[in-house]
Amino acid sequence: MPIVHISPTALRHNLEILAHQAGSIDKLAVVLKDNAYGHDTALMSRLCYEAGVRHAVVRDSREASQIAQPYESILLLAQTAPLATLPSHWHIAINSLEALEQFPAGTRIELKIDTGMHRNGIAMQEVERALERVVAHSLVLAGVFTHHRSADGLNSDYFWQEKRFDAVVARVKAFIEAHTLPMPRFHSANSAAAFRTQNHRDMVRVGIALYGLLQMPEVFGVPALRPVLSLWADKIATRDLQAGERIGYDGTAVCGAPMTVSTYDAGYADGLLRLRDGHTHRLSGGERLLGRVSMDNISVESQTSPLCIYDDARTWAASAGTIAYEVVVRIPAHVERRVVD
Repeated sequence: MPIVHISPTALRHNLEILAHQAGSIDKLAVVLKDNAYGHDTALMSRLCYEAGVRHAVVRDSREASQIAQPYESILLLAQTAPLATLPSHWHIAINSLEALEQFPAGTRIELKIDTGMHRNGIAMQEVERALERVVAHSLVLAGVFTHHRSADGLNSDYFWQEKRFDAVVARVKAFIEAHTLPMPRFHSANSAAAFRTQNHRDMVRVGIALYGLLQMPEVFGVPALRPVLSLWADKIATRDLQAGERIGYDGTAVCGAPMTVSTYDAGYADGLLRLRDGHTHRLSGGERLLGRVSMDNISVESQTSPLCIYDDARTWAASAGTIAYEVVVRIPAHVERRVVD
């Protein structure tokens, strides 16, 4: 079975860059949802807390329960059902007007506003109705936020979504002041938006940049982030093959000359996406992948063991025709995560 190596040095490097962009590490909220993008929620929450981070974002209560450290706040993005007990530092994201009817008085909530992504969130024209329901149900408004749909692109989307959210913030502040309520925190920046401006309101939610896998056009001048995760596999067997012999299912790889080929204990059951036939892919050390990815095996022109399959998930993603997010979140939770520097 493969092993994931996690680099605390790379993580701290990325956090330093992101804290500089946000203005302070106190403004960072690390996104630990979906097993911390495959890096392991419990492990990453500990490493981030030790580095000085005090805010986190997860998917639901199951993930929040995996965080042992005393974070000041944990935002649950998709908790759709009320909980028997709710720790005071857990904030429930509200994605619709109807959701405001589901949580008991005293629940700390954050209103998500749909400023243009049209996935989740309360419509801009419903903001006052949502605030009135917050008051009517005695909920505690801890935050108001939105999510950018294309902050990493060379287009105008980032700017008009920010303008829309500016207008929402003004309306919320007017309501809060009129009802003499505590002022909530406001946040819109995700990883990409962190590098579009240094005016980040109260918080910056960092996900893919935290893990060193952010991809943006060079014009944005993003500093060199370092991938935190690398995937390694052990050798199972080695054989010498002659020119013309074929490797793997359907024999899609043909030896052009005599070569030494080894199989390694990683496959698509371990989250390793299959690549298209005929595509030449080289591993992080330059070794050539041969034939198809099997359920539990890959064949490589190498004898090295252990072998680094990738030390930057973006390379495997490019060969698979997808994004780095998909590559790392597919690594099963049962695969060992080992802290290595």
